Amino acid sequence: MQMPGKAGKSAGKKIRRIEIFEKGVTRGCTIPIVAMTADTSTAAREQCLSSGMDAIILKPLRLEKLRGLIESQLSGTVSSRGQRSAGGDNGKDAGCDAKYDCVPIDLEKALETAMGDGGFLKELLTMFIDATREQIGDIRSSAAAGQSDTAAKQAHRIKGGAANLDIHEIRKSACNLEKVARRQDIPGIERVTDKLETQLGALADFINMNAQVLSEQ
Repeated sequence: MQMPGKAGKSAGKKIRRIEIFEKGVTRGCTIPIVAMTADTSTAAREQCLSSGMDAIILKPLRLEKLRGLIESQLSGTVSSRGQRSAGGDNGKDAGCDAKYDCVPIDLEKALETAMGDGGFLKELLTMFIDATREQIGDIRSSAAAGQSDTAAKQAHRIKGGAANLDIHEIRKSACNLEKVARRQDIPGIERVTDKLETQLGALADFINMNAQVLSEQ
C-alpha cells in the first residue's frame, strides 16, 4: 500500500477506472486485487478496502497463506468486501430488459462502485459525461454519412459505462440506440441520440445538484 510513485490506494482506483471506461467490465466481474501491508490497524484495513481492494494480506508473507488467498479470489468466493460471488456478476444485468425509476442515477449503488468515495465517483461521472459527449458526436457524424455501424459500437460502449455506474435512463436509451443502429434505421438513430443527449444534460445537472452530497462522502 505504501510505495513510491503510485501507492496502493491510487493504483487500486486506477485499475477500477480502467475497468469501467476501457474494458467495459461489470461490477462483480472485476479483477480481484489483494492489498499487502504491514499495518495491522483498523484504519489501514478500511483504507485498503475503500480503495477497491478485495482482500488484505499482512506482512511478513507466508507462502501457503498467500496461495490460499489467491485461490479463493480466483475461484470467486466471497471476499472481505463481500462483493464477489461464484459465477461472476452479482451486480446488474448489462442487457436491455431491466426496469428503473426515472432518476438518472442510483447514487447509493454508484457510490458502491466508487468504493464509497464521493470525490472519486464525481471524477468517474465527469469522465463518463465527457466521453459520452464525444461518442454522441461520432454517432451523429456517422448517421449523417448514412453509416450505422459506428453508432451501434458507440451505443454499446455508452450502455456498458452507464450500466457500471448505475445510470439507468441513459443505459436504456443507449440500449435502444444500439438496437435501431443494428437495424440501420438512420432516422431512429437521430431520434434516440437526441433523447440521449437530453438525458446526459439532465445527468450533469443532477450531479451538480448533488455535489454537496458527494463531497461529504
